[in-house]
Amino acid sequence: MVFVVPSFSTLFATLDVPLPASTKIMINISKFVVSYWYILVGLLVTGIFGIRLWLQSAHGKRTIDSMVLRLPVVGRIMRGFLTARIARTLGILLEARVPITDALPLAREGAGNVHYAELLSRAKDAVISGKSISDGLSGSDLVNPCICEAVRNGERSGVVGRVLLEIADFMDEENQTLLRSLTSLLEPVILVILGLLVGLVAVSLFLPLFDITAMTQGSGP
Repeated sequence: MVFVVPSFSTLFATLDVPLPASTKIMINISKFVVSYWYILVGLLVTGIFGIRLWLQSAHGKRTIDSMVLRLPVVGRIMRGFLTARIARTLGILLEARVPITDALPLAREGAGNVHYAELLSRAKDAVISGKSISDGLSGSDLVNPCICEAVRNGERSGVVGRVLLEIADFMDEENQTLLRSLTSLLEPVILVILGLLVGLVAVSLFLPLFDITAMTQGSGP
């Protein structure tokens, strides 16, 4: 846009040939970028700074955390990673004989998501009121019911810490598999999009040259 397109623009102006709409759009965008690059840089810096401040606010963090969890495939992966992180943290703390009322706030600090942090707060309130961890975690769509049932069985057998660590190991393996699958799907999509963009630029720039060649050959003897 900054170096290649202006060269073609000068060439087309010298030849004085009619240009396709896509070529005109490409040239106009290039002229705007070259002429007002400082405005674009200023807007970019201001936008990044503003987004960063918004993300640091409570409203911004809650909004982003909600959006991430609702994404079709990414949301499932994030739920898996967050659940595995919490399960591992709680498992390590409980295996180290840390009281559950102290372990839940510690896990909450490292939850990494507002909604999971609130879930752990509700779980702590449930434990304080005499209920179990599984009771505090159940009823939420953030945690798979199978995980709640596994935690409940661990509580009954007195090995909830070990069960949580096993859950974390299982979910880490599942998350890695999902992540590899997502990566293998995204790579060709990204390549296709980049190919289309490069092809669009190439066609927009070289199409007038092809037209000139055809006109020259048509007007020849």
